[in-house]
Amino acid sequence: MRGRSAAWSLGLVAIAMGSVAATAPAIDLGSAGGVSYRLAERELDPPGTPKATAKCPAGKHVSGGAFVVYEPENTGTFDYSASMPVDRGDADSAPDDGWRVRATPIDEPTGVASTAMCADGHSRYRDKQEPVDPGFPVLRVSCGQGWHVTGGGASVSPDVNHVVWSHPYDSGDPGGLPDDGWRAMLYVDELNQEPTVYAVCSREQPAYRREKETLQPGNGELNEAQCSSSSHLIGAGASFTGPSSPSGIQRVAADDDPGDPGEAPDDAAEAFGLVGNSSPADELTVFAICAK
Repeated sequence: MRGRSAAWSLGLVAIAMGSVAATAPAIDLGSAGGVSYRLAERELDPPGTPKATAKCPAGKHVSGGAFVVYEPENTGTFDYSASMPVDRGDADSAPDDGWRVRATPIDEPTGVASTAMCADGHSRYRDKQEPVDPGFPVLRVSCGQGWHVTGGGASVSPDVNHVVWSHPYDSGDPGGLPDDGWRAMLYVDELNQEPTVYAVCSREQPAYRREKETLQPGNGELNEAQCSSSSHLIGAGASFTGPSSPSGIQRVAADDDPGDPGEAPDDAAEAFGLVGNSSPADELTVFAICAK
């Protein structure tokens, strides 16, 4: 576990872009253990809703994704309204081609970065859309018997709503692993909303690592869960335990261990959580899902 203060470095590949430039092609961050990592980033001046989609290379299928939404000048963070697998118009309709991240509408310059983790093999893609009332609804979608979750996310209309957290969950079956599906908490401030939660599932059972850290009111911390030295990151998530408002997860990223001989961000998942000044202390948990 590595806890760090809110003045953290983004550690992203910088992309020079105009204020309304189109999303840049995905950047190859390297490969490890058969998993490829792709990054797409976009910066946008207001008004607008920035989004970035990282596309997997040919022959690979997205197993999970990660996101950062930030202020380029001050490395502050903002809310996001989608982190999700997507279909890019190929021969099938499965959302297996990449990972998309979307911020909430902005009133100051904002950057958004999406990381796609892309693997071999067959995956099942599940989603569940539900009508919800304003508040903090929690949605979940199951992988189904015999399947194990490798990644997931959520989406909601970006006007004034956002995703608070999303992570793998355990349904209480034998084993005690958070491998049964994906769940997400959303902040919904409008009527007639139908957010969606997504799960990417595999027949092969990955390893699940988690780290917890207590955050005090008014503090932001970066927490990290590491894969073992013989495994590679294929998905990531994070959650808070206690009341959500005005707390939230504002970054879930793939990370490379500086001591690792490779350069791919395959070693750990890190999450930045922020607890509001008026909230009680809360527990930030970050999940790393690792291919064995």
